[in-house]
Amino acid sequence: MGQLHEYDAMYDEMDNNFGTAPFGVTPSLMKHSDHPIQGEAFISMMKISEHEIATAKEIITEDSIKKHLIEKLVNELFDNKCIEFTKEKNHSTHEYIFRARIFAVPDDRIRVLREKGVIE
Repeated sequence: MGQLHEYDAMYDEMDNNFGTAPFGVTPSLMKHSDHPIQGEAFISMMKISEHEIATAKEIITEDSIKKHLIEKLVNELFDNKCIEFTKEKNHSTHEYIFRARIFAVPDDRIRVLREKGVIE
């Protein structure tokens, strides 16, 4: 299981959700940063024959396949400790805020790596 980092956070009136934009706040006010960071490619694959699709008890759609592949990817990310988990205490509301974080890149950057033969 990923490590849970605990820290106290000061309450910020401008951003009462600790990093997410409240309703009515324009996205340009949100904090966003790009970081050059090395990483590892995780690939999820599923093979299914036309016969299996035709004889399946449930309808197999592109979306159901994508959801299955995503579930496998998330499990791999979790098992390989690629997700950071944190817990904050908001002293003014006596609530805890739990977060999970990963670094991700847009699909066009992944496509470039695949087309160059860097990943499968």
